[in-house]
Amino acid sequence: MDSQAKASRAASILGDAVFTDAISVVKGYHTGVFHEPSSTPDEIMEAHRAVRSLTLILGQLQSFVDDGRLLERQQKDRKRGHHA
Repeated sequence: MDSQAKASRAASILGDAVFTDAISVVKGYHTGVFHEPSSTPDEIMEAHRAVRSLTLILGQLQSFVDDGRLLERQQKDRKRGHHA
């Protein structure tokens, strides 16, 4: 998959209401563990891992989008340079 297609797909995923709701629900569940006084250290560690994993996934998707935008700008700049 080329960078532009990947960027487009990542933007679609990040903009998908079902995906964002699912992420929100899962993050909410796991961050709730941090506030629950009866949570064990193991439960807290697992919740931290889950939240961190979701954050990494979201960050990678955003990185694909950003890379696509950068590539698009570079291509536009090259075209302007050739026509100037």
